[in-house]
Amino acid sequence: MKNLLLFALLCSTFTFSQTEPFNYDLDWATFFYCPEGNNLSIAASAIDDEQNIYLAGGVVDSCEAFPNNDPLYNYHGMQDAYIAKFNTFGELLWFKYYGGSDPEHANSIKIVNNHIYLGGKISSTDSMLNFNNNLVGNSDGFVSKLTLDGEVLWSTYVGGDAEDSVDVIDVNNDDEIFVVGYSTSRSGLSTPHTFQPENIVTDTFRSGFIAKIDAQGNKVWASYYGEHKNGFLRSLAVGETGVYVMGIDMSFEEGNYYGTTGSHKESTGVDIDNFIAKFSLEGDRLWGTYFGGSLNESNIKPLTISTYGDRVYFCGYTASATDIATPGAQQESIGGSGSMFLTSMDADGNVVWSTYAGIKDPSIVSSQIGTSMNVDAYGNLYLSGITNLSGLATPDANKSTITVGDHDAFVTKYNRNGEIVWGTYFGGALTDGGGQALVSADSFVFTGYSYNEGITTPGAFKETLNPNGSDYSDIIVRFGPPRLSIPEQNEGQFVVWPNPTNGLLTINATKEIKEVKIYDIVGKLILTTKFKNEKHTTLDLSGLMPGTYLLHAITEDEIQLQKIIKR
Repeated sequence: MKNLLLFALLCSTFTFSQTEPFNYDLDWATFFYCPEGNNLSIAASAIDDEQNIYLAGGVVDSCEAFPNNDPLYNYHGMQDAYIAKFNTFGELLWFKYYGGSDPEHANSIKIVNNHIYLGGKISSTDSMLNFNNNLVGNSDGFVSKLTLDGEVLWSTYVGGDAEDSVDVIDVNNDDEIFVVGYSTSRSGLSTPHTFQPENIVTDTFRSGFIAKIDAQGNKVWASYYGEHKNGFLRSLAVGETGVYVMGIDMSFEEGNYYGTTGSHKESTGVDIDNFIAKFSLEGDRLWGTYFGGSLNESNIKPLTISTYGDRVYFCGYTASATDIATPGAQQESIGGSGSMFLTSMDADGNVVWSTYAGIKDPSIVSSQIGTSMNVDAYGNLYLSGITNLSGLATPDANKSTITVGDHDAFVTKYNRNGEIVWGTYFGGALTDGGGQALVSADSFVFTGYSYNEGITTPGAFKETLNPNGSDYSDIIVRFGPPRLSIPEQNEGQFVVWPNPTNGLLTINATKEIKEVKIYDIVGKLILTTKFKNEKHTTLDLSGLMPGTYLLHAITEDEIQLQKIIKR
């Protein structure tokens, strides 16, 4: 169903078609912090096939009040990397520290083929991460492979003779690992016969780098990618035919280091531009291009580029009114004084489509805008983060409008052609920020932070802001399938309990039930049970995987529907 939505935004008009309803309800929302103090940050998140949620970042104190702490992975001091695992109901399953006597921090986490891959920065040689090589500089990047229970299988240092960090990690289905980060090292990091084996950035300043690690944790190749101190490599995504990286050139100088002949934009001027490049799986640059208009492009975060099939998608923020959107795009005009953008390129670096995303009120002088992006199994795109832009939510959303001057978390779904499917804001009267939307078949999760009381759900892991911290706390939010309600005329005629259930489910009805069918959320029939016209019965669902299901109770003249949750 297509509803024509007309938004009167500021002094301009922005019209778009919503292509499907916002078919989600808020399942739960919880703050996440150590009760001991303001000492915990979420840097990255991921979900597994069973929709469990994994958080990673840094912690500077022992969180003794957390349940299920593992004594084998306890706090070591200064700052440790950590992983926390929550189930689909918002319950903390475990919390583990990964560090030594010196500082560590996890920057990126991925789950592929039922394993956790962790990337970050480390200074310790006595950590619990089971390294297969030695620390070379005063700090190195690291990559670790773990089980879904958080047990370390192996780790490897990634770095040279100075300071290095792994900022983003991605893994293909062959368990080949690709990372980007920064380095001040002159030796020990890169390998010969790659695009740029030498660090040519001015001494002591940071250069970007890209590296490949094999399934056993061995470095296959590594290349620097940068020519001056103001080029920042920020994001990475693995595609079918290569590895895509993205960053920002803040040199304010004319140049063409990041552009190749015949590319979309071969060179840059004195403004700030983004850059995108494709590398082969062997470390050769296949093409590179700048992206931007006559003004500045910025806010490139670690999760701003994704792939689907032979397409690459990326997002950012721009003040340019030209050279961003393509004709016929979802939002062709910038509409205000700034906007996010979302762009699709083919495998050869040609722009397929590009659109502005949101409109900035000209009365707002400064903006706090951060964007991330994810792609689901069908090629739909999810733009998310923190914004003060209007025009990113649809009328049926959890929160459909944003107040001028406010900053909210947001998630907006686009189809593969760049058309808005649905969108929602999330937050209260004060500032809220979101991270990458983690998407499954019937739900999505995002992490972020909030200054607002009253936005969590009753019974959440942490219902209130941290009383021992600063004015804000990190937050985890899950949206699931809509709760099916029984029509008023049928109230009391059909009741199931307990719901959620661990196995046994009791059904009471005023009409005789002939048959019960249970479907998963994508409509696949999972279970059929016939009855001899019973009004009261019990089902054993212990054999079902945890998740959300739809129960059909069939009587002589109707079908009663009920959403059930199996723990």
